[in-house]
Amino acid sequence: STTITNSIATKLPLAGGTMSGAIAMGDNDVTGLDELIFSNGTKLGDDGADNYLKLTYGDSGAGGILVYDGDGQRQGYLYGDGGATSSFGLLDGTGSWAVRCRENEYVQLYYDNVGKLLTKSDGVDITGELQCDTLDVDGNADISGVLSLAGNLFMSGTGHLGAADN
Repeated sequence: STTITNSIATKLPLAGGTMSGAIAMGDNDVTGLDELIFSNGTKLGDDGADNYLKLTYGDSGAGGILVYDGDGQRQGYLYGDGGATSSFGLLDGTGSWAVRCRENEYVQLYYDNVGKLLTKSDGVDITGELQCDTLDVDGNADISGVLSLAGNLFMSGTGHLGAADN
């Protein structure tokens, strides 16, 4: 009887209780979890309806998900800045922006942490050189700077080529 009582006392209750060690599940699935809560208050759970995972930071600061390869080398981040107007995106392994989405404002692509392509309400802004195989402009082109052509210039329609008076 004492052996049975002591044996039962060392078991985790079916409702509640605290564990202080790891759980080895082998190849079995873990089911019935709605949310994982980490010691710093960060939560990872189901959004409840739309098949999305929901990551909630433990405080109002920045956070996200770090991605590492099998050798322990950080490859990048899924990052949110925690601001009232969210800035969300991908950072490379060094923590530099690669893609940044600013709520109701813009999406920006970066090269070596320098913004190169920025969406705007009236189009895009490209910093640096635009290199492309073909260019088809539907509308007016305004070039402020030198236009260099390496090849033939073809004109169609009733347009003319001339110098503007300044």
